[in-house]
Amino acid sequence: MVDAAHRGHRLGLLLKVALLDLVTEAEAGVRHILTENAVGNGPMIAINDALGFRVVDQWATCSLDVPPPTASG
Repeated sequence: MVDAAHRGHRLGLLLKVALLDLVTEAEAGVRHILTENAVGNGPMIAINDALGFRVVDQWATCSLDVPPPTASG
């Protein structure tokens, strides 16, 4: 989540590259890195595409808002 005033400054890309650098420095034998994104998160999907990640699976998620129980049960 990025404050609207800071969007468009490539913060997501910078953060992701920094984390990838940390992982590969700490674990030199790493051969695969998995990442997940919501289908609607276009900016992060574009970053993953630019970094060479590829889609290997997709998950469908459903949710339902359930009202809290009433005092009568």
